[in-house]
Amino acid sequence: MNRYILICFLLLNACFLLVAQNYYPSTQVWSEVDFSEKLSKKFVLQNDIQYSRQSNIGNDLNFMRYNQQLTLRSWLHYYPTAKIRISFFGGLWYNYYIPLLNRQFPEYRTALQITYYKVMQKSTLAYRFRIENRDIQDPEAKFENVIRFRTQLKYVKPLNNTSLAPGTHYLVGFDEFFINCGSAVTGVHLFDQNRIYVGYGYVFSKYFTFETGYFNQFQHAAHSDSYYVNSIWQISFFINNVLGQLVRNTTPDSN
Repeated sequence: MNRYILICFLLLNACFLLVAQNYYPSTQVWSEVDFSEKLSKKFVLQNDIQYSRQSNIGNDLNFMRYNQQLTLRSWLHYYPTAKIRISFFGGLWYNYYIPLLNRQFPEYRTALQITYYKVMQKSTLAYRFRIENRDIQDPEAKFENVIRFRTQLKYVKPLNNTSLAPGTHYLVGFDEFFINCGSAVTGVHLFDQNRIYVGYGYVFSKYFTFETGYFNQFQHAAHSDSYYVNSIWQISFFINNVLGQLVRNTTPDSN
């Protein structure tokens, strides 16, 4: 089954490259820090910060040339069962000015997401579906409301353990497909973008996990038949339940 999933990922992205007649490459680096705190057995609060930089459009390998985007976002996760997670978030996406893209605008976004986990003997498969409500500022400084749908299939494989316990090395991969409902800002095309990711992670402790990998983003340009093909280095840090641990360690009965 795992082999078939990988083959489907590769065939899907090969089809995207064949479809694209005019495409513009770039190199980028995306970084993310996630802070998660368990509120109860069923609720988790998460805050994340994302920051990215990119090269010029074209064959430019300097992925640190321009500020690209800054994201501040808060999540509330609810687990009705061990295999299902229902999530809601709200956040700000700020897009910096990049000359050849000729854009600089903020975006306020909320979303509802459901994730289903299939835990196998030595790996985990996760499927998620998300509905995003995006308020994007247009070139005339007016905000426009846009709906977008996203669906993702993700595979996580521990290498030296059966779960992501402390000391575990793991591999991760996913493919995510975006559907655009159309607007003056994002264009009227149905296909928005596709993302494929292959990465490596290490669980340092029950509080801290590091992950890095390669991201390929295949994105339809808003107002033309061209595409952006972005090669991205992703760096992620996951910090879990540190605040709760600090609070417990400073209470009078913490011993």
